[in-house]
Amino acid sequence: HEFDALGARIAGIKRIRIFGAGANGGDLHALLSPHLDLAGFIDNDPGKQVGGFLGMPVAAPARLDDNEAVVLALPPAAVPGALGQLAEFGFRENETAFPAQLFAPLYFLYARGRVCLPSLSFLPTTRCNLNCRHCLNFMPHIARHPERPLARLTRSLDQLFACVDMVILFHLSGGEPFLYRELAELIDYLGGRYGSRIQRLALTTNGTVMPSDEVCLACRRRRVSVTLDDYRASLPGREGRFLAVREKLAEFGVSFRVSRPEGWVDLTPPGLNRAD
Repeated sequence: HEFDALGARIAGIKRIRIFGAGANGGDLHALLSPHLDLAGFIDNDPGKQVGGFLGMPVAAPARLDDNEAVVLALPPAAVPGALGQLAEFGFRENETAFPAQLFAPLYFLYARGRVCLPSLSFLPTTRCNLNCRHCLNFMPHIARHPERPLARLTRSLDQLFACVDMVILFHLSGGEPFLYRELAELIDYLGGRYGSRIQRLALTTNGTVMPSDEVCLACRRRRVSVTLDDYRASLPGREGRFLAVREKLAEFGVSFRVSRPEGWVDLTPPGLNRAD
């Protein structure tokens, strides 16, 4: 198989440092610490280098012991720059420095015999109350949005986890997931039956649909990490709704972060016209 050589190399690694002393690094630490010797973290933030992270030392990029590899727990856009930094100290991509999205699945497959997905997006519904021209999932171009019953979605989840041992990031997306009428039941089913096999259960909302009390309670109960998109600059007159949604999530003790996009990105493949 095309990954056999790389998988064998990764399976032989015993000691690592994690590049990125943040949320992604924390998730990777929890995932790998039972199996590998973690020497600490690497980060460019001087404040983190002083204070440490998760009780472990945080160092600036530097030459390390020959028996240590570095796993990059960073957003994809930041990975090339970090690999360039590490290359200055003799690290080689996919030999002694690895993106986490590649390292974790191959480590668990070749060293532990388990199927691990780095991330998965699951769409309870394709319905959305917005009509964004540059929608990430091209929802405005879908002619019909039939509501899929809960039983069909849970059956899909059962089929998935019959083949997959673990998912690092399980992302409930859409459409707008807060529009799905049986979302609370879906979250409880997913978290209750498969929560131990999901590293992080997340949900993204556009910040304009008020979640029900039941959905908020399910999110808190199943430790769902909610990303609250802040589109107020693009949606005049919707500021009140965004603030109300944010207040309700906080009131119910739901873990959330606000995401403020700097601009819209057109993901239409080159040479294609969205209107076609």
